[in-house]
Amino acid sequence: MKFFKKQHISFTHILFVLGIVIIIALSAITLFTQSIRLDESQSVWLSLKSFDEILKLTAEDVHVPLYGVLLHYWMQILGTDIVSVRSLSFIFYILTIPVLFILSKEAVNRQVAYVTTFFFALSPFILWYSFEARMYSLFTLVTCMAHLYFMRMVRSKGQDGKIGYYISLAIGIYTHYFFLLVILLQAIYALTLIIQRIMHEMKESTSLTLQKLINFSSIKPHTAFKKFSMFQYIKNGFVYYKTFILSYLLIVVGALILFTPWAYYVISLGSASNTQPLIPPPSTFNLLQTFVLIMFGFQNEQIQSILVSLWPISIILLFIIFTKRKKVSFSNAEYYALATFLPVALVFMLSYIKPIFLSRYLIFVSPSLFLLLSWTLVSFSKKIRFVSIFGYTVISILLLYLQISSSQTTVKEDYSGVSKYLAAKTTPSDVIGVSSPFTVYPIEYSYNGHARIDTIPQWNRFKQGDTIPAFSQGAFINQIQTYQKQYDQIYVVLSYDQGYEHTIRTYLDSHYSLTSSKTFANGIIVRSYKINYDPKITLTYHE
Repeated sequence: MKFFKKQHISFTHILFVLGIVIIIALSAITLFTQSIRLDESQSVWLSLKSFDEILKLTAEDVHVPLYGVLLHYWMQILGTDIVSVRSLSFIFYILTIPVLFILSKEAVNRQVAYVTTFFFALSPFILWYSFEARMYSLFTLVTCMAHLYFMRMVRSKGQDGKIGYYISLAIGIYTHYFFLLVILLQAIYALTLIIQRIMHEMKESTSLTLQKLINFSSIKPHTAFKKFSMFQYIKNGFVYYKTFILSYLLIVVGALILFTPWAYYVISLGSASNTQPLIPPPSTFNLLQTFVLIMFGFQNEQIQSILVSLWPISIILLFIIFTKRKKVSFSNAEYYALATFLPVALVFMLSYIKPIFLSRYLIFVSPSLFLLLSWTLVSFSKKIRFVSIFGYTVISILLLYLQISSSQTTVKEDYSGVSKYLAAKTTPSDVIGVSSPFTVYPIEYSYNGHARIDTIPQWNRFKQGDTIPAFSQGAFINQIQTYQKQYDQIYVVLSYDQGYEHTIRTYLDSHYSLTSSKTFANGIIVRSYKINYDPKITLTYHE
């Protein structure tokens, strides 16, 4: 009988691995061949710099340097083509799968581990960033590691997992600033454990005192209770977790000390985060949308609206998670609930002070989210469990296909198509104006034409320390009138509106002849204008 059980587990394992491999292979065929995106082009541009320049430019932006440094040496070995560049993120994604499996298995059981890992690997959102040349797959990997080793420390009261936990913290804080939220939630959970132990000590001592009063009626009540002060409760609670507390504090303090040189370096350079896109304050729709995106990926607006509108079902599911008695034991389930919802809530609230709410920044909550979801579905009866898991799998596969194939996918950026179009249309007597300035990187990456490429507003990015200037209508008019003396046409690339796109279009439409207009994925527009009909004639413009 044991032999057949082992064979069944082995077959399940093979089927599980085969399913993941097929999903990854089918996704890779398309995602590896898609156009380079804005964020990816910035990663490539940054990582082509020297080590010192990478540190400086990263410090002046809104990120930490580990991924940029790793990509720097990675490209020196494999080159700068988009497939080679994206493969680094893909490796981190592959490494995350076994780490998440072990994490889920230790938290619940092998069955939940299979479901969790499969849902994670199948997630259109996770797959998108697994093939993107950014730090997000590394961020997810190191978060899984931090969860795994932190919980090993908790379960062993500080005996196991210390080295792995320190390594994960050291890597995490240099991967993304939001990793500090992981450290924060773990600190909150550690404090919660101590408080729970103190409450347990109080309950036990009270029960013991009452028992003494019953058995020894001659003992005065105030004498019996006096032996158990609040200080003693707190002391007993800390003694119970003594090894864990000391190990945890040493590791966290050590990791933060390791981060201190970078923090000092960033402060010494000042803030120059004007290369980041304009991020609007979030709404409650964005809050719900974050979890929908992680589970179902990037869909067109209609599908996203439908999925977000199903939030009452999510509330019911949360109610089931926290109130229904589960058939499947989940060790420290409250920790994973905290890891899933607390960071999102904190970022949401902080964004009303400084807008920082972006779904990709919150990718690190995905492992615990899928673990909670899988545990909930596996805890149902056999029939409901099968229908739920099978239904979710079918929906995920369908939405993954739509995300890859649809031209309306919200995160698709066809900068390669823009570059090819410009190369075919422009001549040396034309000029290309790119707005916003930071979008020049993905266009230049694949542009092989002969026209000059400039930015609107003009930005001397080759001069060290020269940051993107604020848009000025007067400076923009002077810029166009200078082009008019040298070029016949201007091709204006409009994407990532930073608040002045309407001004650019209005002025050009009212002063020059529009000769062509073409729209690409994600709202990228290329408009061309005739700015000089006869170079011998000086044109007069009426304001």
